[in-house]
Amino acid sequence: MKPSTFRRQLLFILCFALLSLSLPCSAQQSNGVGTTPEFRGPVGIQMYSLRNYCQINVESGLKLAADLGFKIIEPSSSFDKTPEEYRKFMEKYGLYAISKNFSYGDLKTDTGIDRMIKIGKTLGVKYVGIASLPFKPMTEEKMREVIDVFNHAGERISAAGLTFTFHNHGGEFVSWENGKEGETLFDMLVQQTNPKNVKFEMDVRWVTVGDPINLLKKYPDRFCLMHIKCDSGKNGMCLEEGTIDWKAVLKAGQEIGIEGYFLEYDDVRNIIPNTVNNLRYLESLK
Repeated sequence: MKPSTFRRQLLFILCFALLSLSLPCSAQQSNGVGTTPEFRGPVGIQMYSLRNYCQINVESGLKLAADLGFKIIEPSSSFDKTPEEYRKFMEKYGLYAISKNFSYGDLKTDTGIDRMIKIGKTLGVKYVGIASLPFKPMTEEKMREVIDVFNHAGERISAAGLTFTFHNHGGEFVSWENGKEGETLFDMLVQQTNPKNVKFEMDVRWVTVGDPINLLKKYPDRFCLMHIKCDSGKNGMCLEEGTIDWKAVLKAGQEIGIEGYFLEYDDVRNIIPNTVNNLRYLESLK
């Protein structure tokens, strides 16, 4: 490890040690960190957020997730570790996963789908899915391809005892010319995929080009997971500085039975203090 990298990591650790003295009290409650009696969670972290730690040492990254108070995670890259090794580290630190995302390319062949299933079962997850689509801009023709791919993959994954999920970005929320007034290509995707085999993980930050609350209410049986991510504010990190009404969003998610809420950061600067502050913020919502 380079000296500068070591100093940076040491600084983060010392910063966390100080902040941990005032970690949110619900870290010791049955509902877990980031929750309240009204919002039961569970709240986890998408491990992509801790990639700077995991790429140096996967085990230390998972330990950090546990030290921050999380019990639930969404694995990202396992770097140089096998799925079996990754799961052993999770178990060592009292962590468990319910979902794992892959790439769109994995869905294009049965071999790729079978790989997703195998890794998912090794990690002990319930959901396997993809985190994004490679099409920019998204068109109705391209969405028809996606729908066919999702329906095939969803059926194969369901037959193996898991459930397929899709994590949205903003590109799907463009006008659907052949849909009803105000509908987008995301509506097309939801409506033309098999509801038994294709579910969705809402990334709230990217749905803000639409309306996340109305979308949850419109398709209550299709969303099972959620990414909690700021739409603005300082470096896109601080939930309370954005424009999203998190109290209303989380209430809507709880009403339809979202099974896991994951903090996710694209910008990983000051990840530890920002995570602690965001957990405090979530616990302040009444």
